[in-house]
Amino acid sequence: MTALYKLTDQYMDLLRLANSEEATEEEVAAKVHSILDNFNTKAESIGMVYLDMSSDMEAIKVEEARLAKRRKSIETNSAWIKKYLMAEMIAIHQEKIKGSLVTLSVRKSPPSVEISNLANIPAEYWHIIPETKEVNKRAIADHFKDTGEIVAGTTVVTDKQYLSIT
Repeated sequence: MTALYKLTDQYMDLLRLANSEEATEEEVAAKVHSILDNFNTKAESIGMVYLDMSSDMEAIKVEEARLAKRRKSIETNSAWIKKYLMAEMIAIHQEKIKGSLVTLSVRKSPPSVEISNLANIPAEYWHIIPETKEVNKRAIADHFKDTGEIVAGTTVVTDKQYLSIT
């Protein structure tokens, strides 16, 4: 977590705006441009805002994973409970229970199809799903790094830059 106490009110406002779900990229950019500091101070403070947002993103990812695990557990248990209840109702030949809050009923499912022999299915019951093809850019980049060769039909870009904030 960055030292937020070092940020002035104008950078705290920027952080709040950047974390807002309603904020547009243009609004954030306008706020950044409106801050009147010397460039080095401004850059360092914006870097601290970025680090704070990055730590928030990581905390949210952890929480998403925890909630997904909890959801999966609840889904599994609820499916088991439903299956158990149906088996018990069938065992005692009780097709319907009308309670004050819920009504439970064992019903016949609509027809479904199971395939026993693909070769015997007539052509009119088939449909073709197109194959999805995608270029493996990582493999092409690795090939370039290993051999220096550029794969036909590609261009290897080596002049891009990025900002590292640590």
